[in-house]
Amino acid sequence: MDFFVRHNITPNKISIIGFFLTLPPAFFIWFRLLSNPLWNWTIPVFIFIAGAFDAFDGSVARKMNLVTKYGGFLDSMLDRLSDAVLVIGLTTGGYFDGIDYATPKIGIYLGFWTLVSILLISYIRSAAEKGGVDMKGVGFMERGERILIFFGGSIAYFWVQVAYGGTPAGDPAANEFFFWFLIAFTLMMNYTIIERVVFAVRNLRRLDRGEPLIIKGKNKKEVPEAPAEISVDSIDQESVDRES
Repeated sequence: MDFFVRHNITPNKISIIGFFLTLPPAFFIWFRLLSNPLWNWTIPVFIFIAGAFDAFDGSVARKMNLVTKYGGFLDSMLDRLSDAVLVIGLTTGGYFDGIDYATPKIGIYLGFWTLVSILLISYIRSAAEKGGVDMKGVGFMERGERILIFFGGSIAYFWVQVAYGGTPAGDPAANEFFFWFLIAFTLMMNYTIIERVVFAVRNLRRLDRGEPLIIKGKNKKEVPEAPAEISVDSIDQESVDRES
């Protein structure tokens, strides 16, 4: 982080670099290089570095005192684009079809389900906080956790191939593993969506009745007034206001 400060690399530049670092693994996945022993290691490496940049931008913004609404908007927008590009790569690469990737069947529907789930996680928080409910920390599958879990899944794909000695027999096994990994990944996001919806509905109804809000099972002493407009931070926990 000090490296970025010393070289005057602004938070917005870090956000943009992080987004472009997401493009290579998305294209590698699209062209099924995750199945290529010579290339598959590059995918988790790029994902890890892109995730690190996504984590750095907020800290650098605070350390350089460059916190603005534009920066938060840019960071959140690029996060959603990064997520979408990766899911599109997974869908077009046939990973949602498992061993039947050569003849896609339901993969496009599963990919759409995953993409909608990712967007809903952020949107539910945004809509709830617009109504005055603090959604920070509600639900497990926030962006940082999603990056780490996907990173682990792509590493596991490689080791499944290694378990078969890198032979062609390892590809169907790895594809089958990764298919179920993506299903489990999406189901975990759906669980987070349910958590957030339940939490938001309970608190919004309390606001309507003038009752104290519930925060992680505890009652708040006072009922805050609902903000007039959505805060930039509400789009995603990792998004902060910054300036270029």
